[in-house]
Amino acid sequence: MTTPITKDELQAYVDGALDGDSRARIAAWLADHPEDAARIAAYGAQIAALHDAYDPILGEPAPAALRAAVHRQPTRWRRIAASIALVLIGGAAGWSLNEYWPAATNVAQKAIGAHAMFVAEKRHAVEVQASEEIHLVR
Repeated sequence: MTTPITKDELQAYVDGALDGDSRARIAAWLADHPEDAARIAAYGAQIAALHDAYDPILGEPAPAALRAAVHRQPTRWRRIAASIALVLIGGAAGWSLNEYWPAATNVAQKAIGAHAMFVAEKRHAVEVQASEEIHLVR
């Protein structure tokens, strides 16, 4: 009994990405499993149809407008100006939104207070029993 073949191995077989031993092992598997052989034949036919349809296009040159767009690079000064503009816009947005969400600083202050309380603890807060309420107050 041969070992089962995975879908990845079958796909590699169709793509021609296997070495000779693996290819021979999968060919033997396909000889014993006609459903997989039919699926692989359909994959091969699909690949051949795609090559027939699109291989001629691969040899065509790219359109001139596309080549011009690829080769048109922004100048160094434009990139620097765009970077400065983005930094300024981000800073202005952050500064203006700070007024609308003052609670964010309140949350940060509470987090700092909680950290200051629990960082000095030898025992974790979850290990303290309810009867030891004074333990956390210290």
